[in-house]
Amino acid sequence: MAVERISPSERQLNLTFALLRSPNGLTKQEIFATVPGYGYKTRVDAATEKQFERDKLDIRSAGVVLEKFEVPGFSSDNQDYRYRVASKSFDWPADFKPTALQTRLLELAAHCWQDVSLSGELQMAMTRLVALGESPDRQAISELVPSFRPLDAAFGPLASAIEDLEPVTFSYRKAGGAAPEKRTVSPWRFLNVEGEWLIQGWDHDREATRNFLLQRIVDKQVKLAARKGLEFVKATPELLGEAHAELEEFRAGNVATIKVSENTAAWTHFGMSFEATDTKSITYLDPELLAAKLRRFGGQVEILAPESLIKAVRAGLEAVAKSHA
Repeated sequence: MAVERISPSERQLNLTFALLRSPNGLTKQEIFATVPGYGYKTRVDAATEKQFERDKLDIRSAGVVLEKFEVPGFSSDNQDYRYRVASKSFDWPADFKPTALQTRLLELAAHCWQDVSLSGELQMAMTRLVALGESPDRQAISELVPSFRPLDAAFGPLASAIEDLEPVTFSYRKAGGAAPEKRTVSPWRFLNVEGEWLIQGWDHDREATRNFLLQRIVDKQVKLAARKGLEFVKATPELLGEAHAELEEFRAGNVATIKVSENTAAWTHFGMSFEATDTKSITYLDPELLAAKLRRFGGQVEILAPESLIKAVRAGLEAVAKSHA
């Protein structure tokens, strides 16, 4: 059977779901043979066992209570211990009832995963939400869901490259760039800034630290670099500091001011309940991506500055109107 390449976080999520669905627990052999991410192995080997130990630590650090217990008759063989999520550790208190707002936030979180291979579990979760409390406002959900999207397709291959310390290549188009450029990068870490995922790493062609927006990887074909003699450049505190300083300098030069209509999807999206007025200054990483986001809210948002962003949003709306004329 072919072994799929998935990120550690996805593998840990698969393990958590498997243990939740198994009231009698699973042995290591059963986990390695059935849980996606462990290679569907029928025997326990040292490498997979080490991976499993790391996953247990990460899952526990996230607040999931795991239990290990002996199988009767096999107490001397630690391969026959069974693992499970502790009983009731995932249950809400008996007197807890989620409010409409809490239910709405949980449903939005579920929508973030709707395009990955968890549809069965998500459907059960959504049904449970409705059964537990007030049904959320479906119209409000439908307005907000476009602002929530699953992880970029390039995320998985880049996560594997970070874990394996492997340089990668991909086609990247900068904002305003006429054509994509091939970039060769030693990837270090992901960041989520202004709602956008980016990767920090070492650009081998420019011999410097760089920040890359995942949405700007045009074909999503992230491949291991085939350049002869190329070695992975490891992150150091100094290099990470340079990448962070570059990012902050770039953000400081990109500030927009918007005015948002109250009681709209845009009001919720931009967190206007925490603002003193109906206007807000926001920093952004990419003017084209911000313009596309603002256009989704239509008349709910008025752009006050900068002029270049006003023109970009207007041009996009005019193009949409023209195409539907």
